[in-house]
Amino acid sequence: MKYFFLIFFFTYNFCLGQDSLVKTNRYKEDQIYIGTSYILLNQEINGLKQNGFSRSFYLGFINDISLNKKGNLAIAFGLGYAYNNQISNLNFYKDEYGSEKVNINYGTFLETKNKLISNVLEFPIEFRWRTSSFSNYSFWRIYLGYKFGYKFFNKAKSYYEEKIILRNISPFSQSITLSLGYNTWNVYLEYGVTNILESNYDYGLEIPLNLRPIKIGFIFYIL
Repeated sequence: MKYFFLIFFFTYNFCLGQDSLVKTNRYKEDQIYIGTSYILLNQEINGLKQNGFSRSFYLGFINDISLNKKGNLAIAFGLGYAYNNQISNLNFYKDEYGSEKVNINYGTFLETKNKLISNVLEFPIEFRWRTSSFSNYSFWRIYLGYKFGYKFFNKAKSYYEEKIILRNISPFSQSITLSLGYNTWNVYLEYGVTNILESNYDYGLEIPLNLRPIKIGFIFYIL
């Protein structure tokens, strides 16, 4: 009989502990993300035009850390990958000495469809507000964030010429992000605060070229 009471005592206390844990545990939301956006070039030079559908695809994992017992406030740190394909009349080429240069192509429509492709390792940080709970999986969310990126492979491809690997693209990027929506559908905005090109790039232009991408699209979260 005494063994029965010992077993009952430990089982009862274990259950109380588990119940307490459930009531105070800070749950997590939106751990995996995937999205796509249209890229606009915030530029300060006359004559630059976007020709075609400039696009971005991104995915990653982000660790959600609740800041209160209710769980509607959180901070998150993540790791992701982005593929950016920007199409414009910005023409990248190498001269006879192998130096990278860029200019504006004013030719025919097909001649101005030049691609600038970058692969980016991203490190997002977000401050999160949401209306979720332990049992509510459909909720409103507003996530404001900062994203640091490292471009590990960049190339340019004009319509008529072979692609070239670019070395003078700025290797680091920074941007401010905002995602908001309800349940599955969420609008995504990203504003780049750093220039795409290195400051010492040989532009071959009369004025410095200042390119900062703006992304407008959708992002989807998975627990």
